[in-house]
Amino acid sequence: MASNDNQMETSNLLNNSLELLINSMDRISMKLDALSSRQEQNDKRALEQSNMIEKLEERLNEVSLSVIKDNSSEVESLEKTQGMQQEQLRRKPSILGLRRSKTLHF
Repeated sequence: MASNDNQMETSNLLNNSLELLINSMDRISMKLDALSSRQEQNDKRALEQSNMIEKLEERLNEVSLSVIKDNSSEVESLEKTQGMQQEQLRRKPSILGLRRSKTLHF
């Protein structure tokens, strides 16, 4: 009888252990599924952010080129204006009415 009791106790312990093991595996499986789902969401967000960064970089390049063109046009315009002003100053007689090439002799 004692042998049968020991066998029954051992069988019950094994069954309980097996049930705990199955429950643990189920919890681990659910946690893995949740982690997998989060990883998919993170991957999706990372892809969206990467696409957004790419679009922002493209827009930045477009704006940069536009600014460079605008600045180049502005520089050209200023250079022309400066050239015309210098030409006017070169042709304008001095305050005394003398040209620079003439010298005064006293």
